[in-house]
Amino acid sequence: RPPQFNTEDNLEQILLGRVAALDPKLAAQNAEQIMEKGQFPRTVSEVINQLYRQDPDAGAKLADKTVKRLQSANILTNNEAATLAQSMLNAGVRQPASDGAAVNPLPAGIPLGGRVATLEQSAYVDLLSSVIDAALKAAPPPAQTNQRNAATPAPQRPRSGVGPQPPVTTIRPGQNQPTESQIEQANARRLIASLMIAMPVIEQQLPTKAAAVKAKLSELGAGNLQGMANQQYVPPPQNPTVDNLIQAAATAPPQMQNRLYQQAAFKALEEGNTDRARQIATDHLTANTRDSVLQRIQYRELALKADTARFDEIRQMMNGLPSDNDKLNFLLQLSLDAQKANPKLATQLLDEAKQMTNRRATSYEHFEQQLRVARAFATVDPGRSFEVLEPAISQINELLAAAAVLNGFEMNMFRDGEMTIQPSNGLSSTINRVGQELATLAANDFERAEVLAGRFQIAEARIMTRLQIVQGLLNPRPAPQVGPGFMRLTGNIRPN
Repeated sequence: RPPQFNTEDNLEQILLGRVAALDPKLAAQNAEQIMEKGQFPRTVSEVINQLYRQDPDAGAKLADKTVKRLQSANILTNNEAATLAQSMLNAGVRQPASDGAAVNPLPAGIPLGGRVATLEQSAYVDLLSSVIDAALKAAPPPAQTNQRNAATPAPQRPRSGVGPQPPVTTIRPGQNQPTESQIEQANARRLIASLMIAMPVIEQQLPTKAAAVKAKLSELGAGNLQGMANQQYVPPPQNPTVDNLIQAAATAPPQMQNRLYQQAAFKALEEGNTDRARQIATDHLTANTRDSVLQRIQYRELALKADTARFDEIRQMMNGLPSDNDKLNFLLQLSLDAQKANPKLATQLLDEAKQMTNRRATSYEHFEQQLRVARAFATVDPGRSFEVLEPAISQINELLAAAAVLNGFEMNMFRDGEMTIQPSNGLSSTINRVGQELATLAANDFERAEVLAGRFQIAEARIMTRLQIVQGLLNPRPAPQVGPGFMRLTGNIRPN
């Protein structure tokens, strides 16, 4: 089942990260108090890094205390502890403050994920050792039958990275709840599998435990461990070329290769080399990914060749697509590709997309289409983005009023007369999405974004939206692209 989401805890963690930027020592005190209660905020790493800047000794002490707290927790059942441990290990070892030389003992096979390292060498090794100890608790799964035991949780597919993955156990409808021991074993088996990619760093830092990990993997039937441990994957640099990405893909673990080749194809496409992008896609990508990339290449070529005189031809191609979503994807991607080569065509395509979605929404999918058009206009004509969002907010107000009347019958969005801010349904998630778009637009026109946020008639919706605007201004991020099937803008905002 998905982990339970506690709104108050989440807000406390967000505030902890914000306080860290203003008063690291106060944030450190709050972080320690939270961890004393057995909770592990994901923003602890941010607090440690801010504290390092102000007081390196205090930062190191908080890092050590955090590791000790994680070591005392059961990362096989504590989702917060597992997530924080994974984040700290994936970030690597903090370089010494004594000189400016970058020191990172991790072999190239361990992806660092762009995080800032918080643990010094000794603390890093201690935490890695504890994670390995937890993983070594794994035992072979019970003998399988044609029907899985109803009480046995289905093991989860491991993801790459150092350290534990957040414990997630799949329970099918009608099954009994697994026992704590069964959950631990399912997650321990998943954890030991995730350590396969970490074998180079384990062999370097903890050689005695490396042998135990290999033995456990053999016991669980993990295959040719030596070949995987010796595989020298060299990740691409921060701003990779097409050749860098292809070289990295050639030595990457199988689960990473398709993504790296896809990045290489897109990089070639960005550089205007459509022939090479097509060759990479044809030679290296799996079927579904290859089709998406080839379609993207086709859109780019069309955008580079098209002019306003051929707009009727583009419309004819669009009308041949099977669904409204496909048509919208076509227009948005073609507009994105045409922005530099043909800005007039890009605007014309977005006008067509706006006309296609400019009607009263009849589903959350239709709201999402409108929001994607607003996002696309943000880089061409932000004023048009506001024009798209304004009627959407008016309709959301109508739906909120109806939800208040139906509360307790068809839905439960309100408690004691107040709207819950947890995005647990389509309407709350749509308000969240509107907040994301206004946060993007606020960088260009704060006053108009704030005015639109104030158009929500329910106070909680206004608060949610304004918080996202403030967060976006304090922590700006590049706007996701809006191409077909690549960066679908759905779900909830996830602040760090």
